[in-house]
Amino acid sequence: MTRNSRKFQKQTKPQQNHQQNNRTPAPPQTNERPSDNPFGLSFVVPTEFVELPTKGEYYPASNPLRGMERVEIKHMTAKDEDLLSATTEESGDLVFDKLINSLLVDKTIKTEMFCEEDKTAVLLAARVSGYGAGYTVLEYCEKCEDRTEHEYDLNKREINHERYHDLEYLSEQNLYKITLPKTGLKVEMINFSKEDEEAMAQEKKQKLKHKLGYNYTLSFLNRAVVTVDGVSDKQMLTKLFEVLPAADASVLKDVYNRAKPTISTMQEVACSVCGTSARKEVPFSWAFFRTDI
Repeated sequence: MTRNSRKFQKQTKPQQNHQQNNRTPAPPQTNERPSDNPFGLSFVVPTEFVELPTKGEYYPASNPLRGMERVEIKHMTAKDEDLLSATTEESGDLVFDKLINSLLVDKTIKTEMFCEEDKTAVLLAARVSGYGAGYTVLEYCEKCEDRTEHEYDLNKREINHERYHDLEYLSEQNLYKITLPKTGLKVEMINFSKEDEEAMAQEKKQKLKHKLGYNYTLSFLNRAVVTVDGVSDKQMLTKLFEVLPAADASVLKDVYNRAKPTISTMQEVACSVCGTSARKEVPFSWAFFRTDI
């Protein structure tokens, strides 16, 4: 007879000794729930940690997210569902910002402090914990020109970090360093803060309001570039930017837009009508949290 087979044999009642007979009997077990919580559910909302693609880099020193590799968020509740049920194409971004603020456990962190890559990671995690990893949308087939349903798996995502040319990122100073391919100039470029982005938007608004010419590239270079070949004088740099070859200016903008790690949700999408396959990213839109449409 094996050791495990003994578990299924009839057990004989052991003989009780005097000490056991003197023990205080255990209180009877009941299925009654505590009067202060009759539902049998915890009133504490579950939380999870979301890994940030940037791992806390690419933020200025004044940003609380600097050096933070992950953030803790609450799982969505009925209260959040009510907020999202009113989401429209016009209010989408605003509602998403409110949702993130509601879910963040650390209330010293606000949505506007996140760069887009980290913000996307939080939204993806919230969507999965709230409604599951399946996300069904209508996809257009370029071959048969029909629209059919496809379910994306939101758990299928990876972090991409493409290194651009000889780009170097100095984390302590929050600076990019790069040698321009056409002129050979060595450029140090700061990573924008939220205030920098807002200042650029305000500059554009004011110039257009007064019908003055607005040049995004020059505005970007004047605000982003700190030094060129060690020269930091703003007037000298402005003169340089006005004659800088378009190819070099384009590289600087491209570097800024592609330097941070990004989230890829690329998946295979097959048309259910003609069978044509294509690789596509998960489409983010105002309906991302709308399961009722």
